[in-house]
Amino acid sequence: MHLAKFCSVRVCPTQFFKVGTGQLVLIGLSLLLASPTLAQYTPPQDERPPDNTTTTGHRGGCSGDETVTLTALAPQGHVGQTQSTHPTVSWFVPNSEPRPIEFYLYEYGTSNNPRLVYSTVLESQPGMMSLSLPADQPGLRPGQTYNWIVALLCDPNHPSSAIVTSAFLKVADAAPTPNPALTGTADPLAQARLYAAAGLWYDAISTAININTSAAQELQQALLNDLIQAEAATNREHSDRLQQVVDAQQRSQ
Repeated sequence: MHLAKFCSVRVCPTQFFKVGTGQLVLIGLSLLLASPTLAQYTPPQDERPPDNTTTTGHRGGCSGDETVTLTALAPQGHVGQTQSTHPTVSWFVPNSEPRPIEFYLYEYGTSNNPRLVYSTVLESQPGMMSLSLPADQPGLRPGQTYNWIVALLCDPNHPSSAIVTSAFLKVADAAPTPNPALTGTADPLAQARLYAAAGLWYDAISTAININTSAAQELQQALLNDLIQAEAATNREHSDRLQQVVDAQQRSQ
């Protein structure tokens, strides 16, 4: 099934093709269950996304009885930033039954015309999922804005049943090498907090996710709570969806 088949539901980019495979990471279900700690994510200023962030399909999951829908764990009211040219993005899947997921990454030029730079097909897993742009793919360009789209194919034979979520990301206007002020600490949790304070959402959350400690889980919780608050001022619907993810994770324990 091709994403273009259900783009008539909402505005979608117009070109699609398959390229390679991505690196799939399943984030543990304990992500949202630890006690919160201070993260202080500071959203970048004047980074409004283009007006075509995509969320389609029925509410809930594919079964129709879930209280949570497919949700991007990233800003939608502003453009989340990264220092990485091979960033990691994350989302929440409400369904326990495996289903195909299509992933697309588009670059936006000065005229906001999308150009497909990467796509792949995954199998869904319940809870938090992440995808890193593979190291063998060309790196993203500093100063450029990208749109990533995740489509959960509830029924591949009926494209209109797909649930879609998306968010934008921007590679920070900087040299291709990481800013040493943000990578000089030996403590990865302190580094994640530096990323958060600098407005680098994708770097902060991915750094915290890659550490398997209770302190890292607390930081992950705090980052998501910060994002919920930030989205409440600019995109209340997405803020509510993120809160539903948190609530669903708590009810499952």
